[in-house]
Formats: sequence, C-alpha cells, structure tokens
Amino acid sequence: MSLPQSLQSFAQGPAEVALAKSLSYDRSSGLALVAALATDKLRSHLEALGEVASDKEVKKAARAAAYKLKSAGVAGGVQREATVDLSVKIETENIVAVTAPGFDGRLWLVLPSLPGANGGEIDLREGTPRLDAIQDLSLGRVRKFHSEVNRDSVLQAPFLVNLDMAAHLVGLADEALQLTGKPVPQAMESFRQWHRRAIALGAQPEKASARAQLDDVGTLDAAGIEALSAHRALGFLAAPPSAFESIDKEFRGLLHGAEVIGKPEFLTTAGVLVDRAANAWAADPGGKTLAALWLDATADVLLAGGDVASAKLALAAADDLRKWDGQDAMSQPLIARAFKGAVDLEAAWTHREAHMQGNAHHGHE
Repeated sequence: MSLPQSLQSFAQGPAEVALAKSLSYDRSSGLALVAALATDKLRSHLEALGEVASDKEVKKAARAAAYKLKSAGVAGGVQREATVDLSVKIETENIVAVTAPGFDGRLWLVLPSLPGANGGEIDLREGTPRLDAIQDLSLGRVRKFHSEVNRDSVLQAPFLVNLDMAAHLVGLADEALQLTGKPVPQAMESFRQWHRRAIALGAQPEKASARAQLDDVGTLDAAGIEALSAHRALGFLAAPPSAFESIDKEFRGLLHGAEVIGKPEFLTTAGVLVDRAANAWAADPGGKTLAALWLDATADVLLAGGDVASAKLALAAADDLRKWDGQDAMSQPLIARAFKGAVDLEAAWTHREAHMQGNAHHGHE
C-alpha cells in the first residue's frame, strides 16, 4: 500500500524517537511503514518506531525487523532526544503564503521558520526553480509580505494557508521536482527538514486534499476550461516553459529571422511548431503526470481559499488528463488551450516584423 505523506517523511528523515512518537497511523499503515523501512534496511528508524509505536503489533513488528537487520550486520542507532523542543506551541493557521500552481506548476511558497527548521522560499514560477532557505524568517514577515502583494491586486496573488496545507505543498514540490528528471536543487533538503518538523509539530498533510473533501466534481467542458484560464488566482492557463524545449531553436529562428515573410505564412509555421511541441510533451508520460498533480494541488489551494466551484473544475481537469490517452495533443481541449495560451502569436509576429525592418531590440543585446 502507498504510505501517507507523514509516514514517508519519517522514513526519509532522521531516526528521531520524538518524530516516531509524533506519528499518527492505523495498524495497517503502521505495518506498511515497518515493511517499507525493512525493505530499505533502515534499522535506526525501525528501532525508533519499536520504542514508541502506539500500536502493539506495529511495535512488535518494528522490533523484530530491526533485530533481523542487526543480525545481518546493518548499522543502527537512534537519536533519543530531538534537537529541539517539539512540544512547543506554534501558530498553525494563516501562516504560509502560497500561490495556486495551475496547469504549469507556477508554485510559490513563502514559509516561516519552525523550531529546528529554517523558513524560506520555494519559487517554481519560472523555468529554473529557485529555492532559498532563510534563517529566522518570522511569521510576521510572511504575513506582511502576503498583505503587500495582495494589496497590489496582482495576477496569481498568494493565499495564506495553514500548516497542514503548507506541509502538503512542500511534499508535492519535492515530488514534482523529482518528476522533471532534472537534478533537484540541493537547497530542497532544507525544506524537507521543514516538512519533517511540520509533521512532528502536528501537521497532517492528508487533510489538505480537496479530492478527499469534495464529492461529484463533475466533468470539464469548454466553459470550465475558459473559467480556469480566466481565473486571476491561476494567472493564466498555459503549458510550462519546459514543454517548448523541443522547438526552442526553430522557434527562435522564426522569431528572429530577417528575411521577408508574410504574416499568414509566419502564423502557419508558428502554429505547426506549437503543435509539434504539444505532441512532444504528450509523448512523455511524465508531463501529463506532473500537470495532473499540479491541477490537484490547484484544487487544494482554491478550496482552502473558499472557492469550491473552481476547485471542482481543477479536479475535473486533472481527471481529464489522467484519462486521456496522450494521442493528438491539440485535439484534447485542455491541452490545446494550455499550449495556445502559452504563446502569443500576434506578439511574436510583431517581433518578427521588427527584425525584418531592422529595428528589433533585445535587453540582452
């Protein structure tokens, strides 16, 4: 069985008795955790669980598995005292600023420091992830930042969410970065530590799931797609920059060419390139998986903000993606809208005209 996020976080973190004691699980989940720890030969974690497990059968199984690993020569040793006081009371409501990520995963998290863990920013809105750990980032500063950004009425303004949602989204950000197939920034380890501390302090990421709270999300029609694309909290419905890597060189050549070309030919050529990018993206199962994950997360954030109708649309969009066979990308309405929304062909034509007239300007030139 698949482990809940809180149990996965324990398995991936330090073997602290205090963390093991803070876990919440039923017997079947606890035994599944023991099996997973034994498979990964995590003797120290099994020893910690064997000392403090709330269920007798789980405690017994953990001790037996730890002993078996010890007999096989696997090293162990638990941290019997946490490095911080995990009994400290902290605020848990309206503590983290976060954007609804949308189809293209434009997630931005601003997290306050927790006891034993730095705060910081996870910014996935551009092509290159930016992760900055910040020591002693106070809750007051996070709330002030949220207030200032929202006062400016910007697109995709952040929400303030609780500790459960924040832990949920940090875990999703980690999963999403790994799904890209690219190296995960080393700074992610600081945010994994934040996630572990949040769990130890009582966070329950599973409670943040909109899918677990909403029944009958319905289907996604053309009106629903347009509603998502016009939603200010999502910024715009667009494919991620990485989806266009396969046509980047050709598209730049089309955009920056100096030879004379008519607008109809330019738009037709550009449209063919966008279609090709969509089909290349669709051919990689990871792209669809990642987009569906982000739409689920979008629903989670929208529901936390009280927008039930839009949360249901986002879940329906995620369901559509998961059911889609990946063929003929531009015939799938959501995909077609996302790829067409990512490229402003009229603006691209204006840029090409400037090159043909010899008066194009670039900030990097």
